[in-house]
Amino acid sequence: MLQKLKPDRNDKLFTWSEHLAYLIGLIVTDGYVNINHKHHINCVKVYLKESDSYVLEQLGLFLDITSRILKYFPDVSSVVAGKLVKRKERIAQLRISGAKFIDHIAFIGVSCKNKTDTQGALNIPPEYFCHFLRGVIDGDGSFTVTTNSNSKRYLCLLIYGNQDFLKYMSATIEKEVGLYAANVIKIPHTDRCWQIKYEGYRAATIRDYIYGTATIFLKRKMFYSHKFATPRERLRNGHWRNWDHVRNEMIRIKEEIGDWPSKSALDKSYSNVMNGIKRYHGGLRMTMDRLFNELNPMDPRLGIPWPISSPILSERDRGASWIT
Repeated sequence: MLQKLKPDRNDKLFTWSEHLAYLIGLIVTDGYVNINHKHHINCVKVYLKESDSYVLEQLGLFLDITSRILKYFPDVSSVVAGKLVKRKERIAQLRISGAKFIDHIAFIGVSCKNKTDTQGALNIPPEYFCHFLRGVIDGDGSFTVTTNSNSKRYLCLLIYGNQDFLKYMSATIEKEVGLYAANVIKIPHTDRCWQIKYEGYRAATIRDYIYGTATIFLKRKMFYSHKFATPRERLRNGHWRNWDHVRNEMIRIKEEIGDWPSKSALDKSYSNVMNGIKRYHGGLRMTMDRLFNELNPMDPRLGIPWPISSPILSERDRGASWIT
């Protein structure tokens, strides 16, 4: 069972929660698993910049981790949580000791040896994947910007790792978020670093997915991700052939403008869906007949009187505004 790591334990480190899923995301990307049987040293260390140490403190509080947050100057400059930390800047470290916890994260799928090269798929329950993904992005991902042909800046999300791990992330994001799988691309001039990239609408969709119910995250990344405009999704050929897409879009437009759109309004502001209606669904009149026939007569989204005795309204009863 993926939902219960150790049924006989009540410790918060062994029970699925938002904070545990987020912690595992940090361990996979910016953590270090230290196993030394000779000296009986078994611990997991997670590193962040000192300015981000509030996240480690929050993890310690909610997961009942008793070790204190260690802050020190690094021997050499390094990248922590996607940010370059120079020697003159301090690093914060959270240490979790115990062979049992290491056994647990190994059970989940965290690679405990040469993690950078060997990390693969993990067993994360679907309901906690958004928190795990947020931990991965906070640990070794970045929100940046991309510019379209009109010189407008849009959000871009990059996630780094080895090839097997990113294939798992891409496939799981497709399954849980509903986005097409991203290609795993090798970063030029590197031997073992790969990335997946989401731009515009797709990046914003993931942003909303990971921050929707979040209580723990890096504030600087969250604030930065909301700075830029969100373009509409680029639709595949034949998208409007699917009746469900047309029905949902018409309802969305109705909720957006407060009434069912007229033909002229669709031609002017929603030409893509109007072209699909003409091409695949017999025009606006047949589309509205089908839509009104499918919706529940008491559905508040209709926004008009609906005679229960007549499942399909006449043009006179509906009003002709949506046809003209």
